[in-house]
Amino acid sequence: MQGITLQASVSSSSTNSCAGAPVTLTANPLYGVAPYTYSWNPGGLSGSPVTVNPLVNTTYTLITTDACGNTVQSLSLVNILPTATASFTAAPTLLCINDPVNITYTGNGNSGATYNWNFAGATIISGSGSGPYVISWPNPGTYNVSLTVTQGACTSQPYIQTITVGAVPTSTFTIGSPQCLGQLITITFTGTAPPTCTYNWNFGGGTIISGSGQGPYQVQWNTAGNHNVTLQVFLGSCSSAITTNVAQIQNPPTATIVATSPTCSGQNTLISYSGNGGSGATYNWNFAGGTIVSGSGMGPYQISWAAAGTYSIQLTVIKNGCSTTAAPVNVIVNPTPSSSFSLGAVSVCINSPDTITYTGGASASATYTWTFGTGATIISGSGQGPYVVSWSTSGNKQVKLTVTENGCTSPQSLLTVSVTTAITSTFSVVTPVCLGQNSTITYTGNAGPGATYTWNFSGGIIASGSGQGPYQVHWNGYGNHHVTLVVTQNGCTSSMSIDSVHMNSIPPSNFVFGTACVGLNTSITYTGNAGPTATYNWNFGGGTVASGSGQGPYQVVWNTPGTINVTLTVTTAQGCTGSTTHSITVIQPPTSDFVVQSPGCAGIADSIIYTGNANPLAPYNWYFGGGTIITSGNGGSGPWTISYPIPGTFTITLVVNDFGCPSQMTTHTVDIYPIPDASFTINPTAVCVGTNATISYSGSSPPTASYNWNFGGGTIVSGSGQGPYQVNWSTSGAHTISLAVTDTGCTSPVVSHTINVAPGPLPDFTTTSPLCEDDISTVTFIGSASGAAVYNWNFGFANVLSGTGSGPYQLSFPSSGSYPVTLTVTDLGCSASTTQNILVNPVPTSTFLVSPDSACQFAPVTVNYAGTGNSFASYNWNFGGGTVVNGTGAGPYQITFNDTGIHSISLAVTQQFCTSDTQEIIVHVDPSPSPDFTSPITSACDVIDVPFENTSSGAISYLWNFGDGSFDTSANPSHHYDPGQYDVSLTAFNVYGCSYTITKNDFILVQPSPHVQFTSTPAAGLALSLEEAQFVFENLSTNATSYLWTFGDGDSSGLVNPVHTFLDTGKFQVTVIAYNDVGCSDSVTVGPYIIVPADLIFIPNAFTPNNDGRNDVFRIYGKTIMETDLKIFDRWGELVYSGDGYKDGWNGTFKNQQLNSGVFVYRAVITKNSGTKVILQGDLNLIR
Repeated sequence: MQGITLQASVSSSSTNSCAGAPVTLTANPLYGVAPYTYSWNPGGLSGSPVTVNPLVNTTYTLITTDACGNTVQSLSLVNILPTATASFTAAPTLLCINDPVNITYTGNGNSGATYNWNFAGATIISGSGSGPYVISWPNPGTYNVSLTVTQGACTSQPYIQTITVGAVPTSTFTIGSPQCLGQLITITFTGTAPPTCTYNWNFGGGTIISGSGQGPYQVQWNTAGNHNVTLQVFLGSCSSAITTNVAQIQNPPTATIVATSPTCSGQNTLISYSGNGGSGATYNWNFAGGTIVSGSGMGPYQISWAAAGTYSIQLTVIKNGCSTTAAPVNVIVNPTPSSSFSLGAVSVCINSPDTITYTGGASASATYTWTFGTGATIISGSGQGPYVVSWSTSGNKQVKLTVTENGCTSPQSLLTVSVTTAITSTFSVVTPVCLGQNSTITYTGNAGPGATYTWNFSGGIIASGSGQGPYQVHWNGYGNHHVTLVVTQNGCTSSMSIDSVHMNSIPPSNFVFGTACVGLNTSITYTGNAGPTATYNWNFGGGTVASGSGQGPYQVVWNTPGTINVTLTVTTAQGCTGSTTHSITVIQPPTSDFVVQSPGCAGIADSIIYTGNANPLAPYNWYFGGGTIITSGNGGSGPWTISYPIPGTFTITLVVNDFGCPSQMTTHTVDIYPIPDASFTINPTAVCVGTNATISYSGSSPPTASYNWNFGGGTIVSGSGQGPYQVNWSTSGAHTISLAVTDTGCTSPVVSHTINVAPGPLPDFTTTSPLCEDDISTVTFIGSASGAAVYNWNFGFANVLSGTGSGPYQLSFPSSGSYPVTLTVTDLGCSASTTQNILVNPVPTSTFLVSPDSACQFAPVTVNYAGTGNSFASYNWNFGGGTVVNGTGAGPYQITFNDTGIHSISLAVTQQFCTSDTQEIIVHVDPSPSPDFTSPITSACDVIDVPFENTSSGAISYLWNFGDGSFDTSANPSHHYDPGQYDVSLTAFNVYGCSYTITKNDFILVQPSPHVQFTSTPAAGLALSLEEAQFVFENLSTNATSYLWTFGDGDSSGLVNPVHTFLDTGKFQVTVIAYNDVGCSDSVTVGPYIIVPADLIFIPNAFTPNNDGRNDVFRIYGKTIMETDLKIFDRWGELVYSGDGYKDGWNGTFKNQQLNSGVFVYRAVITKNSGTKVILQGDLNLIR
């Protein structure tokens, strides 16, 4: 505002506030120009109003800036009221149930303040207001005591102290197994006490190797025997009973290995154990890969090794759980030598040498024991060999060898040599034979099929046979031919045998013959030199002999065509036969068939094709009836091309003579017709594209003729057959029209004419489409027309911004929609039109709303689109680093911001290619707190108070949800849980009013502990003999999955319902510990179980009547007692009990009042089943 300065003031929701409480500051500008911007310090805040949470007196500075850039500074003071502190002390912080705790306030609150104490369920023994207080808890647990102080209008932050209250601790523990001299034994605490207790251990002379406090411990004893281990646990002023367990330390067994060495590979070796393990021990042997031939347990063993070497024998002996490893013993295994050898030949002749060679790996210094069989003579060789040996007798000779080296003897090797007798080479032959025939040659000696047979047939040809034979052999020359044979078998060769075969000659049987035709004589003449004394045997293959006999010549006739075999066999006086066969083809006379392929048109060539069966080179006698020969192919057989220049009927004949046999005459006639006329006219001879022309036939052929028109790509509008036709063309240029006419099978030459087709205009154009409102569309002509063309445009409702004639044009449009544009082009008298639509799309808007525009970190912000875009539009959102929780497309969206500060959300919308302007909205994001928490207890047994440690940052207040319907606003609460599994959530709030929640699923698991109870048959408290000392235990426990029973005699069991037999006399306490799946446990001890000799009277010297079910009653035990008269006196001699000490017993009371611990005197008159009486007296200790 002109002349007036910008002013601003600050209004505050409170000028006096408690530390950390929210205060709202609001800017009040005056005389400026809106909009305004505001900057607050300290805190770096912007906007108005703002919320602050000062912890001390604070002056806030506001800088206000208007739209013109003017600034003004304003101040606002917030005073912080004093807040009392809530500190206090607690002593002690570690104690037992029902022990007192002193709580003393140490803060600065006055007497008028309000003190809000939370003692976590404690019993207030004394105290009120600021205190001091004396309190106690009846149950064990960890308890958070808290205090907030309200003084004036302000409340302090809570102050918390943690108190640990424990139950009276127990001191049970276990001693691990095995319990061996010098070995580490694990001792594990199994009682109920926290690790912070004091643990007084006594390991009975054992050395602690590791462990402290509660344990577990690793302990070692160096002397065998029973060692008492005791433990007592102290929790503050409370202490457990002393627990004693016995460590029964066993001596480990002794172990020595005794082995025979050296030995040989593959042979048995004795391995023995020496020591005190006995048959009850476990023996773990390692024979280093040796094979156990015999033996088990402690042995002895027979062991063999397949390979030579040094083998280490190992042994571990386990007895009573204690193990001893013997010193290893090495066994040396020498190799057993090989006795393998080879033969030079496995078969030899009598007195022929054979070489025998050792092939094993023994050295030459080894001992070699050879035997060569009967009749053997060593020609050379000694020791290892090699040997040359011959035999004087035939048969199979066994050669044997054993080898001894380093005290090891090989198995015997054996090979057999076959010694054979002399070989013969005799054979027989078949002689004489005719030349070309086979002689059979047969071996008659004594050699076998495996021998080598060396035959020599003096050039004879082997028809069959090999090796020993027999053979079929012939020779090509007549006369005598020698045959020899030498046989070799097993190295033995026979002498040569010789014989001869005589070959006689074969008479000739050749003959000649003339050409044979069906039904005609054929001449056949013998041309050999055999004399008249020979025998001539003719076979004419079914032919008829017209003349001839004996040697011939012959005239023979065949009446069917085909190939005939004619054979002549000539036999001489010596019986040798020659035979000749000739194949004679008897020819059928040829045919003269032919076909005429004729169009029947004057001047058009006819094709004449021979279809008979004559040879192409045979003489062909054609007559064409005056036709003109145009071509002749393949000699006389054709085919022929003949032309007749005028119409008419013509005769064609043919006779063929093939191989001297004439055919019958074949005759055909040919009809010749005239060629038709194909002339036509065109009117007009020039047209435009799309204009019709008339085409008319002007020839002399009748309408029934076939008319083959080609209009050069034109479109037939009307007309068929002869015509006339109406035709137009869609393309410009010269187009050829042609016609061929076919009548009575004759086709005219093709007649062609040309028509000129002028081109019409092409009215094509392009547009800018689609486009957006206010955009300009360019219309551009892309068709074809001459320079003289006329362009007629129709733009409808469009606004023509520029353009004339063919264009281009610039168009705008008043609104969105579809606008038609039409163009008509006229060129050379031809017109054409086309229409196109231009689509104008609307431009969408990008308006949207944000709620809220000032948000918390991680809190959802809603973004709603409010523009004109539809569901098909494209929405380009930018959420300024925000994370989309849900939403797509136009939205709506839920988004969150992980970073604080100013964030810009923007949107541009595109619809049908039209994009809006980008809209932007600013979102202010305040920081959210970061909640987190831990707890030292996430799983426990039974009900428990669970403390929570708040590790959140940036928060001023909290809301806890403990998952069981309970809530708390403390910073670090403690919550009491019943058994179950619970989710825990923490919501943190900060000075900006922002909150954030973290949930840990299944964070707390509280399991119900087992409840232990059992009975036994017989029951405890009865005096039983060893013969009756078997007890059946019935487990009545609940919520348990496993059990550990200890019977007081060193024995234990993990069964649910065990059966136990006591093996010695005495008083025994039976304890069972029950566990569930998560390690919660409960235990109970019942007793005494009294085992006495059959006639023993047993009187205890102490009892503990504290109602724990263990030794609560003093009584007398025995198997043979009928009744007792028991009297008990205190130390002043006053009678405090009189009754039956066997059936009833004394419970430690006098006149229904419990007596204190002390020493009492008993006197018992005992009546046995036999009626005899026994008087016994002594001291009795009552212990509480």
